[in-house]
Amino acid sequence: AKKSPLLWVGTWDGTPIGMAGCFPGGLLGGVGYPWQLATEEIERAALPYLRTVRDYLKTVKSSYSLLVNWVDARNETSVKWMKWLGFNIEDPAPYGIDGLPFHYAWMRGEKNESSGNP
Repeated sequence: AKKSPLLWVGTWDGTPIGMAGCFPGGLLGGVGYPWQLATEEIERAALPYLRTVRDYLKTVKSSYSLLVNWVDARNETSVKWMKWLGFNIEDPAPYGIDGLPFHYAWMRGEKNESSGNP
């Protein structure tokens, strides 16, 4: 989380239910690596949380020209969530030290690197 300049914690009735962020990457910049963690309590407020995360994603997209990450193919809930948010989900491929099936997920951001627009 220390490397994520864009960090957000979602709560419900004063209890943390999820945390999301995006850390910069790539040699030339412009690439963001979004991430999200959730507790089991998220199910109590799934719809409001999802709507809020969608708004948060607008802020993230304005800060990067490309958002990328890998999602475990066995985590069907995360894959559905990322599709709902608008990520392009590639076919699963071996990833990581164990070569487990992961989907490469990506989304174009709104930051235009060539014009210097934020």
